[in-house]
Amino acid sequence: MEVLERLDIKAFVRMPIFVDRKLWGIINLYQSNTRLWKEDDLEFLQRMVLQISSVIQQKQYLDELQTQAQQEEAIANIVQRINGSLNVKDLFRSATQEIRNLLEVDRAVVYHFNADWTGEVLAESAGAEWVSVMEIQETDPTLFSKEMNAHEQCTLKNMQAGSALDQDTYFINTQGGDYTRGKKFHVVNDIYNAGFSSCYLRSLEKYQAKAYMIVPIFQNNQLWGLFAVYQNSGTRKWKSSELNLMLKIAPPLGIAIEQAELIEKIQSNNNQLKERSQRESSIVQSHLV
Repeated sequence: MEVLERLDIKAFVRMPIFVDRKLWGIINLYQSNTRLWKEDDLEFLQRMVLQISSVIQQKQYLDELQTQAQQEEAIANIVQRINGSLNVKDLFRSATQEIRNLLEVDRAVVYHFNADWTGEVLAESAGAEWVSVMEIQETDPTLFSKEMNAHEQCTLKNMQAGSALDQDTYFINTQGGDYTRGKKFHVVNDIYNAGFSSCYLRSLEKYQAKAYMIVPIFQNNQLWGLFAVYQNSGTRKWKSSELNLMLKIAPPLGIAIEQAELIEKIQSNNNQLKERSQRESSIVQSHLV
């Protein structure tokens, strides 16, 4: 009342503005004199609110379409660079950096499984203000403690910070977990409201994660690793368009890995043949002498 008196307001009417069934704002009409608002006044205000809501919704829709178009273009460029890369390390470095910038996340990692389902992070892109998972996986002795391995939900290290030293882990015991059984992604908007055990939460807190998305990387229909992005600064409600971008990048990564490994194998075979030829040539020359 004091505010109304100070502004010399004697009468007012207020009506909420909803966009997609969510409260977007409130429109207020004020009168410096007393006023009995008529039904026509309220109907006019209601029509105005509906028009404002419609305009806002259209603007948001157009903005979303523009954002999706920009993201699709960026994804196309990323995939093109992935397909043109023959160096696996450069490939991962580029993919993690690009997706971190594109989705504006705090961390992006590529995690690789070994044949025995141990593994490690091969590439990481993170802001300077966050700890390095790649460094932690090599230097943190508690990472491999019995306490952290005692519960199958303590699997953050297996998703983003594994090591060949880890032998008693969830992924080893389950041979890749749900991802080998067709799971296409894992999305967590808020780690504290996801039903995680206190053990797993301690792992997530160690790496400063508050929310994350993980998609599998397959090579020849076999689970090769995981591609993950993390939000550390706070919780995040991931959009379906953001998940779709991750799902579009993972398959080209698998193909590029296969191509790079095939080329590496061919080069290794060529080098072996060359060395063998040189040895045989040396033997022949020694006999001729």
